[in-house]
Amino acid sequence: MPIPNKYIIVVTAALQEASNNWVKTNADTVGGENTFTNGLSASGEEPATHYWCNWRLDDSYKDNVLTWVSNGNPNVQKFDVSEYTNQQVLDELGLKVIESNT
Repeated sequence: MPIPNKYIIVVTAALQEASNNWVKTNADTVGGENTFTNGLSASGEEPATHYWCNWRLDDSYKDNVLTWVSNGNPNVQKFDVSEYTNQQVLDELGLKVIESNT
């Protein structure tokens, strides 16, 4: 059964800091600055060209977040997890997860 309001959101590396700040200010005041910390790249190695999160949006800020990701900015993309798996998103964008050495 699909989980309602759950999305994979991908931002470009250039927008990582601004996106984390936006989330902290407008959606998740406790930890939002750590939303986009999982790096992606075409090779699966550093440097990251994109960051992503798999996020179940709380009803209290869902509309705010969906407006932000739907503003026409090609550097922010959302995928509904009822329609896409993590691997399908990676394949569609031509990206791989950067595995941490820690």
